Amino acid sequence: MKPEPTGFPPKTRKQIAEEYGISRKTLYRWLNKAGIVLAPGLVKHDDLKRIYEVLGPPPLRKPA
Repeated sequence: MKPEPTGFPPKTRKQIAEEYGISRKTLYRWLNKAGIVLAPGLVKHDDLKRIYEVLGPPPLRKPA
């Protein structure tokens, strides 16, 4: 197994949705509309990079 490239550690779909301030269901709709199909399991570096390129970077959120 090759090591993950630095920059984007693997994330769950829930973590990605939380970054955008949306639900997992909405994330699935956005990804489907953008034509992004993800493999089961954690979302890896290459897929995260593509998500961020297509959807734009997640908004900066103020700490609670």
